[in-house]
Amino acid sequence: MIAIFNYHSVDDSDYFYSVSKSVFYKQLSWIKSSFKIIRLEQLKDYLSHPDFNKNKIAIVTFDDGLADNYFNVLPVIKELKVPITVFIPPNLIGKKIFIPDRELEIMDLEKIKEMQASGLVNFASHGLDHKKMTSLGEVDLEKNLKLSKELIQGIFGEKGDFFAYPKADSNEEVRKMTARYYQFAFGGNGVILDNKNIDKYNLPRIIINKNISNFKFRLMLKKIPWKIKGYLK
Repeated sequence: MIAIFNYHSVDDSDYFYSVSKSVFYKQLSWIKSSFKIIRLEQLKDYLSHPDFNKNKIAIVTFDDGLADNYFNVLPVIKELKVPITVFIPPNLIGKKIFIPDRELEIMDLEKIKEMQASGLVNFASHGLDHKKMTSLGEVDLEKNLKLSKELIQGIFGEKGDFFAYPKADSNEEVRKMTARYYQFAFGGNGVILDNKNIDKYNLPRIIINKNISNFKFRLMLKKIPWKIKGYLK
């Protein structure tokens, strides 16, 4: 089993995809005690590992690159020594994402560099500017995927092999185009229970929000509930 946890925000706001710092600390501690936590860059090796079914692997990711990741996430991962990957829209560095009921501030380069310097944080593409990939025509879609990869490589010095669809939104056309530029891409909610017939361009993650109780979160760390179709969705 490979469980890829998808966080967005860690603060005390009422944002649906935010959890408090104390809750994040507790959840990350539970993940660490239940799984072997690896870097996203190791995913390919573990997907093809001969002992896949014996392993219990976790990867921790954040979407959007919000400023609270610097203030509230970095201290926790330093204390617990947990690596993470942040999927960020490079055209919005130091700017804001506007969603229906709020503005979300993206980290600036100074904060990003400090996170990288910790040795625990890698960055990957979340599209150029957080637009839904299915809303783009073919030319704009390819430009978005290609240029965001180049910026991740140029600004962050990363390989740029991983992509997270903004709002977990994709279709067959988007996934085919994504395959031209990336090794893996991430979509909807779930875990990887076996390594057969894997869609590398629609890999599931566990999407964390503030309504997940401690009880439900602990269930998410076990394999059996995920095997019961729809049980945790």
